[in-house]
Amino acid sequence: MGGPRLSTVVSSDGTTIAFDLSGEGPPIILIGDASQGRSDPKLVHLAALLARERTVLTYDRRDSIDRAGGSPNTLEREIEDLDVLLDAAGGSASVFGMSSGAVIALRAAAHGLEIETLALYEPPFMFDGALPVERIRFISVPTVVIVGERCHPRIRRAARALWAVLPDVQ
Repeated sequence: MGGPRLSTVVSSDGTTIAFDLSGEGPPIILIGDASQGRSDPKLVHLAALLARERTVLTYDRRDSIDRAGGSPNTLEREIEDLDVLLDAAGGSASVFGMSSGAVIALRAAAHGLEIETLALYEPPFMFDGALPVERIRFISVPTVVIVGERCHPRIRRAARALWAVLPDVQ
């Protein structure tokens, strides 16, 4: 099987996005938090585990430690980046988002990107008291929301709120 293979895609604004591709099987794209690039040890470990049964894409987000240059980061740009990665994965994929990566994954599903399933790890909603209910309540993608044992109580409340709003959540 070998290690990850480096590849690139070009987002709609011309920014080159580097990603690692590993494994074989149904595709899954991993989105780390704002500081995590594709070489982050947590993402590398998770990708290696998933690559036993899945094709895994991990990439450098626009603000990640591994990334230099490119257009300024906005949620819209991050969603555009995910869209070209979905194309690279064959047109659709499952998506795992960690922290702010979970926000990107959820908002991308709300925008109608070809996401088969969502896994959201500690999405940081409700720090300002507002869950974007009007944007996410119509997401029909099967979703799992995950919180760690030691997460902040606000994150746990955000997860419960998502469980209450999303129609197909576990």
